[in-house]
Amino acid sequence: MWNCIVFGVVLLVQLSSSASPVCLSALVKAYGGPSPVAPVKQAVYFACASKVFKHWTNVARGGCQRGDLISFCHGQETADRGASGPPHPNILNPGISGGIPREWDCPIRKLAFEYAVQLQGDTRGDGIKAVHDALQLDTDCGHKYDSSRAAPKNILTEREFMEVLNEHVTVVYVRAPDSTTDDNQSYLRRGTYLSSRIDQQFTSVNDAVRHIGHLPGSKRPVAIVLSEGNHIIRDTIELSQRHSNITFISLPGNGPATMSGAIPLKVSWKPFDVNTSTGSNVYVADVHGQVDYIDGLRVNGQRAIRCRYPNSNPEDVQDTCDTGKTSKEGCPYIMAYQEPQNWTAPTTYAPPRTVARDMPNRFDVSPQFGTYNIGVGGACAVYTPPESYWCSNHTSGGGAFTFRTPSGLHYAIDAFPNAHRWSDPIGDGAIINIWRPSRWSNWMFQWGSLDRDNRTISFGHGGFQGARGSDEGGDFFIENVREELDAPGEFFFDRRTGQLFYFHNASAGVPIDPSVTFEATKLKTIFHAVGNQSHPVQNVKFVHTRFAGARIQYMDPHGVPSGGDWALQRDAALFFEGTEGLNISSCVFERLDGNALMVSGYTRDAVIAYNEFSYIGDSVITSWGYTKMDNGAQGIDGTDGNHPRGTKILYNLVHDNGHYSKQASPYFQAKTAQTLLEGNIFFNGPRAGINFNDGFGGGHVLRKNLVFNFCRESSDHGPFNSWDRVPFLTDVATPGTPSLTPLYNEIYSNFFIANYESSMCVDNDDGSAYYKIHDNVCHGGGHKSDFAGHSKSTYNSLEIGPKRDACISVQPSLDNVREGYWNNTCLQLLPVQNATGQGPYATVNGCNGTTGAVQDPKALPVMHANTIYNAFGQAYVQCVQATPPFPRATMTLQEFQAQGYEGGTRVEKLPTVDSIIRLAKTTLGMP
Repeated sequence: MWNCIVFGVVLLVQLSSSASPVCLSALVKAYGGPSPVAPVKQAVYFACASKVFKHWTNVARGGCQRGDLISFCHGQETADRGASGPPHPNILNPGISGGIPREWDCPIRKLAFEYAVQLQGDTRGDGIKAVHDALQLDTDCGHKYDSSRAAPKNILTEREFMEVLNEHVTVVYVRAPDSTTDDNQSYLRRGTYLSSRIDQQFTSVNDAVRHIGHLPGSKRPVAIVLSEGNHIIRDTIELSQRHSNITFISLPGNGPATMSGAIPLKVSWKPFDVNTSTGSNVYVADVHGQVDYIDGLRVNGQRAIRCRYPNSNPEDVQDTCDTGKTSKEGCPYIMAYQEPQNWTAPTTYAPPRTVARDMPNRFDVSPQFGTYNIGVGGACAVYTPPESYWCSNHTSGGGAFTFRTPSGLHYAIDAFPNAHRWSDPIGDGAIINIWRPSRWSNWMFQWGSLDRDNRTISFGHGGFQGARGSDEGGDFFIENVREELDAPGEFFFDRRTGQLFYFHNASAGVPIDPSVTFEATKLKTIFHAVGNQSHPVQNVKFVHTRFAGARIQYMDPHGVPSGGDWALQRDAALFFEGTEGLNISSCVFERLDGNALMVSGYTRDAVIAYNEFSYIGDSVITSWGYTKMDNGAQGIDGTDGNHPRGTKILYNLVHDNGHYSKQASPYFQAKTAQTLLEGNIFFNGPRAGINFNDGFGGGHVLRKNLVFNFCRESSDHGPFNSWDRVPFLTDVATPGTPSLTPLYNEIYSNFFIANYESSMCVDNDDGSAYYKIHDNVCHGGGHKSDFAGHSKSTYNSLEIGPKRDACISVQPSLDNVREGYWNNTCLQLLPVQNATGQGPYATVNGCNGTTGAVQDPKALPVMHANTIYNAFGQAYVQCVQATPPFPRATMTLQEFQAQGYEGGTRVEKLPTVDSIIRLAKTTLGMP
C-alpha cells in the first residue's frame, strides 16, 4: 500500500508543471485501479486526474492552449485566433470545408443531394429544394435545381383520411374562425363520409379537448378533425390519462390545419418616428389589454426582430464580418476581442455540496470518468434543479473547471453608439446575449443595473443557458432596448404602457397597409401532456397538422441533464411526459421560438415520422429522462424506467434551428435509451446536428441519415457529438440486472458532411464509449477518441478529407477496451508541397518518442486493412511516448508496419473523383 502512496506522490510532483496524457492509464495498469478495498489508490487517482487534464485545458477560459498534445483540442480552431471571434475568418465560403479542393467538394455535394432525393424526394417537394439550396450547389457548383425531380408535397388524401376515421368511435369537428366555406363547410355538405360521422362540432380546439376529457371509455378512441385555417390556441392544452386514444387530424385535400400559440393583434398604427432624412419609419399602436408582454411578433406570418444592437436577423447565419468592416458596420455580434472592455468577475458563491458515489464504479474501463459525481447549490443555484456535474469536486475533460459566469460587463466608450440615448433599459427589460469563449454555447442575462458613468452593465437573472462556464464572455449583443429600434423589421413592446413600436420595412413615410397581419406569440407550450408509469397518457396522435407561434423560452428555468455540456429547459411547444404510443406524423413545425418537441421522463415507443421542422428558435426534438433521487439530487440509478425508451425518429426534414439559443440541435437526448434515427435530413444549425449528452443505457441506432451544415456559428462538434462523463446504472443491456455497461450504439449507412467549423463527422468527445461506426460516408471524417474514451470502432467507411488529414487520432485507453479502425478508405486532401508536409494519417500512443519503436502494443488501437489516398502515395504514423515530456515520433506507414502493426493497410496516390463517388454509392447502397 505504501509503495502506491509514494508512487502517487512522486507522480503528482512530476505533473505539477507538465501533465501526462497517459498518467491515469499508467497508474491503473501499474496498481490495478481504484477499488472498494483500496481507498488510497482512489485518492491518488483523483489527484492524478486533476493534474493530468489541467495540462489539456485552460482553466481560466475553458479553452485549449497552443501546443497542447492532443490532436483534436476543444476550441483549438479558434484558440489560434483568440478565444472568441469570427467563426470562419479563413474560409471564403464557409459552407465548403476549409482546404478541400472544389473538384472534390462539388461532386460530393451533388451526391449528398441525390441521397436526399433517395431518402425523401417523393414526399418533400419544396423541402427537397431547400436541401439543394443549403448544399450551395447552384452558387458554388453550377448545379441547377431540377424541379421535376421531386414530386409535389404530400397531401393527405381522402382515402388516408377515411382510414384514420375508421379507427375511431367518436368524431369531433373543429372549424377555425378563418376557415372558408368553400374549402370546409362544402366538404361537409356534399355528403362526404365525414359528414355522416361527426358527433359534435366546435369552434375552438380547447373546447373540443375539454369535451373529450369527459367522454366515457365506450366513446373512445376519438378523432378531432380540424378545418383548414388558423386555430388559435389561447390557453395551453393539458392532456392527461383521460385524454388517451385521441387523434388530431386535418381535413384531406388541403394543407395542414394550423394550431398556433400566437394571437392576432388589433392594431391602429400611428407615425412615431417617421423621418425621410434619416430613413426612420417607426409606427406605434396601442395594444394595451390584448397582451401582457410581447417577446415574439409575426408580421404576415414572418418573424419580426426584437430591436437589438448590432442589427441582425436571427434567421440568418451569423457569419464573420466582410473584409475591412468593423463590428459596428454590420457584423451580427460585437466582436468582444476587437472591442476593448473588461468582464466583471463572477459572483462568489458558497461551495456547492457534492453528491458522489464511489460504488458502483467503472474504473475498469474509464479511469477518468469512473464514478458518479454531481454538485448541488453554489454557483449552480441558477439551475432548476440547482445541480450539475460541473459543480462537483471532480469535473474532468476538455476545458474542465467548476461552473461560473461573469457578473457584468465594462463596455468600451464607443461600443454602443446609442448609449447616450438610453432612457430606461432596465425598465425596457433589456437582455444581453453573450457567446461563451470558444463559442460552445451562449448565455442570456437580464440587465440588473446600469452604471453610465463607469460604463458598466451588471447582470441579473440568467446565465443558465449552458452547463459550461467561464470567467469571461465572448462576442455579445444587446436586445430589447427601445433606443435600438433603428432597422427595418424590428419591434419594441413597452410593457409599461402597452404600446407596440414597429419599424416598417418600406420607404420613410410609407404607412403600414391595413391588410398586414400582426400576431404576438402568447403560449410557450401549445400541448402539455403529462402522465406517469402507473397512469400513462396513451396513444395520442397528431396527423397532418401544423404548429406555429410559440414564444421564446431561453429565459425560462434551465436544468443540466447529465455530464455533457448542455443545459436546457424541460419544456417545448409540444411537451410529453409519461406517455405510451405517442405518434406525430406528417406534421409541420414552423417558427416556434423555443424547443419544438420534447419527450420527457417515462416515454415508451413514441414515433415522430415524416414531419418537417423549420426555423425553430432552440432545439427541435429533445429527449430527457430522470434518475432516482439520491441525497436530494438526481442520482446514478436509472433502473426505475423513468426515461424515454424505444423512440423512433423517422424520415423527418429538419432545417434552420437555433436562432436564439445556440447550444441547440435538431435532435438532443439525455438519460435516454434505444432511440432509432432513420432516414432523416438535418441541416443548417449553429451547433451539432445530433447530440448525445451521456451514455446512459445505450442501444441507439443512427442509420440512413443525411446531416450537414452544422457548427455554422460555433467551434468544435459536427454532424454528431457525444459525451459520457458520468456513469449510470440501468438494466437496458442486462434486463433485470443493473449494470453500468450500456448496449452498444450503432451509426451506419449515414452521409455526413463536416463543413463550417465542424471538427469531424462523428465527434465522440470526452469519455464516449460503446460505438460501432461503420459503412458511412463522411466528408470531413476521421475517428476520434479522447479523455478516456474507449470501446469504439470505425470500419467499412469512406472518409473524405478529414480535418488536418487525420484519419484516426486517439488518446490512450485501457488495454481491455481498445479502439478500432479497419477496412476504411481515407482520402487526405489538404494541399501540401511534398510528402513530408503531409499530416499524419494516424496519431496513436505507446511508442518510444525518439525511435518510434512500439513499447506498449496494447496501447495501440486495433488497425488493419485500411486504404489511404493522398497526393504523394506516402502516409505517416505519429506515436506518442507514455512518459514525460511525452515526445512523439513520426514514421512512415511502412516503418510502422515493419514492427508488425497495421497489417494489410496500403497507401496510394489519389484516385479519380468518379471512382470515389462510385465507392460512396456502394457504401450507402445507392444505385
